[in-house]
Amino acid sequence: MAEKVEKVKKTTVKASRKSAPGPKRPMTAFFWFLQKRRPELIEERPELKKAVKEVAKLVGEEWSNMSPEQKSKWTDMAAEAKKRYAKDKAAFDAKEEASAAKDAE
Repeated sequence: MAEKVEKVKKTTVKASRKSAPGPKRPMTAFFWFLQKRRPELIEERPELKKAVKEVAKLVGEEWSNMSPEQKSKWTDMAAEAKKRYAKDKAAFDAKEEASAAKDAE
């Protein structure tokens, strides 16, 4: 016997959004390197202009083969970005808390 299968309508619950998006998360050391290296690689090999995946693989291989001393420039940049993000995030959170407290009154 064939059983009757009921179609169940899926409902979704939308998350409440904050009044404004917070600060953007910082880039990692690899992404700082990628941002610098991508245009250079495309200039060297124009056929890679539209091959995003291939560029990412090539730069990833370069990154893997770099020594910690060579990566230090990029890790320092990432650390600076992370400090800036932490400061901006703390300021944003304080502002949001103050706004929420004001709205609650």
